[in-house]
Amino acid sequence: MKTLYVKDIKPGGGVVTGETFALADIRPGTDKNNRTYYDVSLSDKTGSIKGKIWADSIQFVDKTAFKVGNVVMIDARIDQYKGQPQLSVTALKGVSEELLDEYLQSSQFDADKMWDELLSIVESISDEGIRALLQNILNDEVLAKKLKYWPAAVSVHHDFRSGLLQHLLEMYVVAEGMERFYPEANFDIVKAGIFLHDIGKLEELDSQGVNIVYTKKGSLLGHMAIGLEIITAHLPENFPINTLLHLQHIVLSHHGELQYGSPVLPATVEALIVHNIDNVSADARKAAQAISESVDEEGMTSYNKWLSTRFWNGV
Repeated sequence: MKTLYVKDIKPGGGVVTGETFALADIRPGTDKNNRTYYDVSLSDKTGSIKGKIWADSIQFVDKTAFKVGNVVMIDARIDQYKGQPQLSVTALKGVSEELLDEYLQSSQFDADKMWDELLSIVESISDEGIRALLQNILNDEVLAKKLKYWPAAVSVHHDFRSGLLQHLLEMYVVAEGMERFYPEANFDIVKAGIFLHDIGKLEELDSQGVNIVYTKKGSLLGHMAIGLEIITAHLPENFPINTLLHLQHIVLSHHGELQYGSPVLPATVEALIVHNIDNVSADARKAAQAISESVDEEGMTSYNKWLSTRFWNGV
């Protein structure tokens, strides 16, 4: 039974004995004596923590269990690196663990409440055709189950259980503030565009143990092309062609720039709104995640390659 969580591990000494975590990442390295060691990332539903398996401890590692995505039991010493706790793992073995929810990082917000909020937003759409399209997707049991719990990415932002759902709701909150000042925009289209812009990720991504990986289809087609497939498969009868073009355009343009994967640039007010509030949600999450993971004695993060800057925690 799991008794210690990542959030409870503090720098300053101590040991971990017989505790279980998920192996989120494994990277080999070589020390100054040309001996192999491993940088690892260990995670559970409360977060992740960096660890080291030094050369002297490798003999105590169960090689059959030492795979990304596996749940393992470890003994470790709690060290400190740049003000953050780090585990020096002295022993590792595999365990039979069925309750993977304990090891999946999750949204801090309740999934059931977020799901009810999403359903309410869909119900608020006045355009019957658009509402019917989104409800057809929600009535697809496979897609609906995924939409409630899927991450928004393998890494970078909202890469946790129910991360995609949280990402959508963050975008809806921003869109609600915009609606007051842009009466010329069709906010039924905006609401549907938010719902659909990343819908292809439900088939682009899949789980492997506790890790999220790209599917073959996801690697070959990408979530934008898959998103168009999902829309087509769930269209109501007699769906207006101009409305369909609006929604398809939002899906294809939501990354905003050709070099970031969009085959076209946003060419409607609605598409531009969706693109920009997508970035507001994603970039804010990147910054918050960087600060939560590690800051130096002045409260600064290391350089963030995604946003090309360092962040300060304000303290």
